[in-house]
Amino acid sequence: MSYASKAARPAPIQQFAIRTRLAESDPIVSCTNLFDWGYEPAHVMLDEPLCRREEEEEELGADVTSVGCICAQMSILIDKEAQLVEANDNSDFAQSVQRGLEQLYMQLQKECGQLFPSLSLRDALDQLRMLELFPSLAERLQLEPSSDKSVTFKEYINHIALLHQTLAMASQIRADLSSSNHKYMAHQIALLYQSLSYGNMKGANFKAQIEEQFPAIKKVTEESQAPQLSKEHCDWLRSITTQIIESCTDLTAPSSQYIQPWMVVFSDT
Repeated sequence: MSYASKAARPAPIQQFAIRTRLAESDPIVSCTNLFDWGYEPAHVMLDEPLCRREEEEEELGADVTSVGCICAQMSILIDKEAQLVEANDNSDFAQSVQRGLEQLYMQLQKECGQLFPSLSLRDALDQLRMLELFPSLAERLQLEPSSDKSVTFKEYINHIALLHQTLAMASQIRADLSSSNHKYMAHQIALLYQSLSYGNMKGANFKAQIEEQFPAIKKVTEESQAPQLSKEHCDWLRSITTQIIESCTDLTAPSSQYIQPWMVVFSDT
């Protein structure tokens, strides 16, 4: 073999075994093989309905929450039914709405019968205050509530949506205070102010504070492409957004008084 062929060979690789005390110690946690003891993977239920199915209701039994859920579904279908009747729509979809209402009505009778065996459907729904919370349902079933008008289902949903909008905007503003660019802060404050303008939010005190500080903050945000609010402005925003967040999440706060009838009905469920 020539010298050239010997020189072309690569040098043998030297292997080093590095041993440390950490490598020789026992593991901190010993993981269990889930498949060794009959582990079943989680079931994907993306296509499952949001509300419980009829066979599940039989297993779980009736309660105020399930009755309220049925009433909410019927209220939505009743509104859709009214629109279809007004449009003189006799399509398959209109018929499916009718069938849905009939099925829910039968389920509602069953649930109320389990909760109050000795009461009629009207008296059972009235005792649960469902007739005042769902006036369209009461009208559709020709059942009159014994108490005065309360916060309806639509009004409740709208108020909850506004509470969530106010909470989300206040949380976003507080989180953005740590940013180095406050260019859109004035716009965010304006959106928060708009959310607080709804009468049932009881946000007059917060609005007055915003009105006092807003012009100065808006001026800062318009002075450059990457404006930075002062520490005083940041501290004030952090304080007021914290108060608003606490108000939105406190069920005894004025902003939650509007939906008190609903909280009373479902407080024991």
